[in-house]
Amino acid sequence: MKRNLVVGKLIQQMEAEAAGREPGQGPESRRRFRKPGRIGQIYKPTAEISGFKVRPGNFEINGATEVQGGVNFTISSIGATSCELCLFKRHQDNPYAVIKIPDEYRIGMVYSIMVFGLIIEDFEYCYRFDGPYDPEKGLLFDKTKLVLDPYARAVAGQRPWGAAKTATTYKARVVHNDFKWDDTAFPRT
Repeated sequence: MKRNLVVGKLIQQMEAEAAGREPGQGPESRRRFRKPGRIGQIYKPTAEISGFKVRPGNFEINGATEVQGGVNFTISSIGATSCELCLFKRHQDNPYAVIKIPDEYRIGMVYSIMVFGLIIEDFEYCYRFDGPYDPEKGLLFDKTKLVLDPYARAVAGQRPWGAAKTATTYKARVVHNDFKWDDTAFPRT
């Protein structure tokens, strides 16, 4: 229950900032839990980390999603004590930026951050997690290892079937979510 109240407050703050007013003033103060991310919603940065304008992300959308002006990154990890977002130029092995996701951008085991000014065609990304290393308990955190986003919609660094393994790591890419459903029927799953 306490976590839901924290999420609700964060959502109210985001809605108020997007509307250009103080939290507690306006319609979001009468609603307890309203989901952010309405179509056309404009987000504004609230901080700067490693030279990038950022804000807390939308915790309800897993993976990396293009938002107006940037990208929302959300990932979860049970047992992690910190998370870093590593940004790479396409087809490069060394990150050009490492953004440590602040603890206040974390709710429970979910890390979420919006990074502004990113052009999705120009970069690939992955994560690094820090935490306990205890193989007997199944805890294998290693801050030096790059981790592919399990919610990635596109993966880079793949090799042809049967080719020798190289030092290149798999990295994720953000894709445009511009499919127009129009008269198309939704899948029945």
